[in-house]
Amino acid sequence: MTTTSATAVAPRRLRGGPDHAAYLGSARLPFLDGIRALAALRVFVVHLGTPLTGVLATQRGVTVFFVLSGYLVTRMCSREERRQGSVDYRSFVIRRALRILPLYYLALAASVVGIVVLHLADRGSVLLRALPWYLVMLPEHAWRNLDAPFGLTWSLGVEAKFYVVWPLVAFVLLRQPRHRAMVAAAVVAVCGATTVLDPSHLGVWLGPYASLGLGCLASLALDDPTCFRALWLVGYETCLKALAVVVVVLAFGPPRLLSLYAAAVTLLLIGLVHSSGWGIRALSSRPLVGLGLISYPFFLFHAMLLNVPHHFVDLGGGWDEILVVAVLSLAITIPLCLALHRWVEEPCIRLGRRITARARLRTVAL
Repeated sequence: MTTTSATAVAPRRLRGGPDHAAYLGSARLPFLDGIRALAALRVFVVHLGTPLTGVLATQRGVTVFFVLSGYLVTRMCSREERRQGSVDYRSFVIRRALRILPLYYLALAASVVGIVVLHLADRGSVLLRALPWYLVMLPEHAWRNLDAPFGLTWSLGVEAKFYVVWPLVAFVLLRQPRHRAMVAAAVVAVCGATTVLDPSHLGVWLGPYASLGLGCLASLALDDPTCFRALWLVGYETCLKALAVVVVVLAFGPPRLLSLYAAAVTLLLIGLVHSSGWGIRALSSRPLVGLGLISYPFFLFHAMLLNVPHHFVDLGGGWDEILVVAVLSLAITIPLCLALHRWVEEPCIRLGRRITARARLRTVAL
């Protein structure tokens, strides 16, 4: 009876204040799905083509994804290291590949069929020229060099490299958390500086890694009990509100402020870990958590599905057309992404877990 009560109380203690043991023991933080959902909606609004599109900074939505990826991958590896004594790098890569690649190649195939075969959009010849880059998982080169369709996946190319390099460097080659933090801080400093000094060229290529590094630093700091306690003040509601305002303001800022925006998002994430206020409750609401769970297929497929309503709606390009297109697109995209999540994404995730579990059993048997 005592064990059951302690287990039930732990999540409430986590949300109610800084409790490091509860944080380390928590399997999931639902508010992260809410943040992921808001980032996905931000990307959707940019691609919707509203009069606000020119004002909204296009990289801000994916910047949130980068921070979350850095945080979650580091947290995942740290949990495995605490549980098993080390990180099984090969198993990690297999699970990540089966999590990302099947849906990625399915979306790429759908784009080729829709644009090249069915001519539902222009620039099919450009997509064919860019296809080799997409097939070898280098979509950022196809987007930067050719401005090809399906270019929104450039961020996946960045994340794929991060998934391969960071766990190897931080959890296989380096065993001390302080050394990991030093490497992550160096990446943030070097790559973040490029967004200020050369935002249109080198900063475009290296800036995302500063956001990923900030997420890594947040996870490493929260894993350390001393840093965790030192950061609990960020969870005060007044501080969180101020950070939220800063994030919103910087969301409309120039490219030079991209790393500053990522830093504000990272601080907001740290504050939410310590928070028990309305922000946590809102981000953990069922609609946002539900959208966050399907955010990966939503990210991949929403742009191509935005073209479908335009074949049936022509209201002169005003706000009424934009609203109709948005509603129709979401009505098509969300059910499709739910199906993809259930019948493609989740089975592939389970397959990755089964493969790596069998590999561990064979290793133990030997």
